[in-house]
Amino acid sequence: MQPQIGGIAPRTVFHGLNAAAGAAGESVQVESKVLGDIAKARRTLCAFNCTRESFCGMSVAPADTAPRRLRGLLRWLILRTSDGLWMAPSPRTQIVATLFPIDLICLDERNRVIQLVEHLKPFRVSPVRTGCTSLLELPARTIYHSHTQLGDELLICTAEEMETWHLAQTQKRLLQMRYGVQVES
Repeated sequence: MQPQIGGIAPRTVFHGLNAAAGAAGESVQVESKVLGDIAKARRTLCAFNCTRESFCGMSVAPADTAPRRLRGLLRWLILRTSDGLWMAPSPRTQIVATLFPIDLICLDERNRVIQLVEHLKPFRVSPVRTGCTSLLELPARTIYHSHTQLGDELLICTAEEMETWHLAQTQKRLLQMRYGVQVES
C-alpha cells in the first residue's frame, strides 16, 4: 500500500469552460495525473514528532515520483532549518546528492522512526534499513534539535491537517484534566 501524501486523491476535478460547449459555460470534469502532480508539487507538508511534541520540518516537500527522488535536495543551494524532503515510498539505496550535510529519518508504514542517520556528508550512500517505507531528508542537526529517537511516531501532513490534529489533542487533554477521562487515540 502506497502512503498518501497530504491526503491528495489520485485524480483532480477541474471545472472550467469546455471548448465544445463554447459560450454555454458548461462544467467539465478533467481527470489528469498532471494536475494532481502540480497540486503535489506546490503542497508542502509538516513533519511533527508526536512523541516528543516537536517539529522536524515545517516546509517538507513530497518526493513521491522517480524524478523528484532523483533530484532530491540537489536543487537547493541553501537548506533552511524548516525545509526537507519526504520520499515515499523510500528507495532501497539512497545516494545523498547535496552540497551540505543532512540528517535522515527512516520511517516504517506507521511513520515510526526505525533508523536515524545524523550529519550525513554530501555525495555519500546512506545506509537504508529494511522495513523503511519512507525517508525524511532534513537539514543537519534536525534530529538533535527535535530530540527525535528510535520508536518515535511522526505525523506528516499539511498545515491544515496539523491544525485539526492539534485541536483534537487539546480537546483530549482538557477532558483528561477536567474529568479524568482517558480518551483513546
